[in-house]
Amino acid sequence: MLKYFLKMVLRNKTTLLWGLIFPIALMGLFRVTFGNIVSTENKLDLRKVDVVLDGEGLYQENFKAMMDELSKNDSEEGLRLEVSYTDETKASERLDNKDIDFYYYVSDDEVVVHLQEKYGIITGMIAREIADTYKFNMDIINECLESDPSKLTEITDSLSDRLSYISVENDEGTNMYMWYYISTLVMGILFDYALGIRVLATIRADVAGSAMRVSLSSSSKTKMVLYCLFAQVLSSLAKTTIHLLFMHFVVGVDILSKIGIIAVAIIATTVFSICFGILLGMFFKGDVQSRENKTLGIVMLIVFLSGEMIVTLPGYIEHFAPILNRINPATIFNKIFYRILLCENPGDLGTNLLILAVASIVMLAISVIILRRETYASL
Repeated sequence: MLKYFLKMVLRNKTTLLWGLIFPIALMGLFRVTFGNIVSTENKLDLRKVDVVLDGEGLYQENFKAMMDELSKNDSEEGLRLEVSYTDETKASERLDNKDIDFYYYVSDDEVVVHLQEKYGIITGMIAREIADTYKFNMDIINECLESDPSKLTEITDSLSDRLSYISVENDEGTNMYMWYYISTLVMGILFDYALGIRVLATIRADVAGSAMRVSLSSSSKTKMVLYCLFAQVLSSLAKTTIHLLFMHFVVGVDILSKIGIIAVAIIATTVFSICFGILLGMFFKGDVQSRENKTLGIVMLIVFLSGEMIVTLPGYIEHFAPILNRINPATIFNKIFYRILLCENPGDLGTNLLILAVASIVMLAISVIILRRETYASL
């Protein structure tokens, strides 16, 4: 059965070629446009930060100690912060005047990050990672104090390594235009929604007449969906592998040194995209082309909101409607690959991959349940 579905995948040459060629053409255009710029190293410029301490508790004291320690780096390498302590009125005014990059408001049990409306990608990542790392550490320490105080020293020593989450690599080839290449890679993966529509076209006779034979088969529809999904995933992985090789050897993005974790991310995002296409295709009406066009409209909106066309757009969304960034698959994909390629330690990568895996299973389960219950009058 797998062999049959693989043959069906290879017959769909238009979708395969479009998914292969378009991202490469777009990356090539970026390479030509930014040719002399992308070879520049992405130095971490000095970030000016204000800290507002609301109260004099242990939570505020420890945050101040951490920021004092982070601000001691005087070299050109790694994270460099210029930290000032002030009140919220002055910090807000300095942020509006762009005298600082961001500021923290620290209360008895919370750290709130305030960023400029048009903040840079790396600036936003640094600001949030500092706050998230501190909150994570303090939660673990408080839990330890309540459950087993004897292990406090051991835990605090191990938690010190988590500050590496905010370090960004300065390897040659890492550059401020990396976002465009990553977004293009992500767009190519999200376009695999079309492969999800093709899964339906292979199984459902009301979507494509060629599926009549499969619809009349006595084989389990669950098994057919899984085999067809596996065949589509294999074809997509082959296509994305070519994109990664292009990024490595032509664009100059270091892929091979992190190929293991990149492979895991590629598989997770690919399966999600195809399952996403299957689910959306289930609810739209019409033939294959009609369903693909309707789903394309949703995917293009998702890609646009993730910053493919306007890099600062996710910053605006984070300011006015942060929930959109949390549920936008393209934004999650971008975050995963950006952190893998630019950060020494990708932080919440495991959490994001787990979210994608769970979402894929849920979407696939819903699709299979609907497929198993449907009948076609024409049959």
